[in-house]
Amino acid sequence: MTSPPRRWARAERLDAARMLDALHAETGVRLTLDGPCPGGQVGAAHVRRPDRRRSVRHFTPS
Repeated sequence: MTSPPRRWARAERLDAARMLDALHAETGVRLTLDGPCPGGQVGAAHVRRPDRRRSVRHFTPS
């Protein structure tokens, strides 16, 4: 038995720079954007912390 194809709404592309600016304004912590995560993860980006360690930051819509 096959189901009809699902028509998922397209996810809005992450504006990571804007989100990092908002995070800085809210918390005082400055993260540096390294770039988007590969593989279509539109809600995540590679960032550097103030101590220069690399992390992945996941963003969710508000």
